[in-house]
Amino acid sequence: MAWAVPLAATLSLSTLVTAGSVLHTLYAAGFELDPSDLDVSPIWKVFAAAKLLELLSFALALPAWWGVARHRHHFYALPGESFSFVLWFAMTIATVTVTAYLVLAAAGQAITRTTEAAERGTDPPPFFGVQPDWTCVEPVVPADKISGEGPPLDPARPYLSFGVAGGNAVLWDAEAGEAVKVPASKVRLVPAEGADQVCRGV
Repeated sequence: MAWAVPLAATLSLSTLVTAGSVLHTLYAAGFELDPSDLDVSPIWKVFAAAKLLELLSFALALPAWWGVARHRHHFYALPGESFSFVLWFAMTIATVTVTAYLVLAAAGQAITRTTEAAERGTDPPPFFGVQPDWTCVEPVVPADKISGEGPPLDPARPYLSFGVAGGNAVLWDAEAGEAVKVPASKVRLVPAEGADQVCRGV
């Protein structure tokens, strides 16, 4: 049985990483990105999973109340009561609703803070290993030769960079309010001092 502890630890860690992807997936969706567009290390996914479990703990208060009520044989939790199933069903719906609301609100608030910072030209806050930074995107080939996703690249102004993932530089165009993905091999990402910096361009 010496293998049981390492196996349990591995499964627990992988479960946490998977659960942590939920918040990152919702965050990416807010910028019309895929989860794979955010290169997040496993340790940050574990932290995100811990936050998810914290949110779930509030929603699980209702099932906990139900368990205590049944244990103490309160009349509204006794098996066989005509309204017991209805109460259980309502509690389940309420638990799912509260859980969904808390998780969506956590990701939504992060998205709002980032987009509002982009509109103001200030530095956005990090989100569990994702740190958008103002970046000058300098083409290493003529800009009109760069094909990507989103609005055409304007090398004269900074973009919010989410980093490089899948061979693409993942950017956010604050003026257009849209994501931009261009091949990382065709651009050079240079940190910008802020949103008002004039980039060198081509």
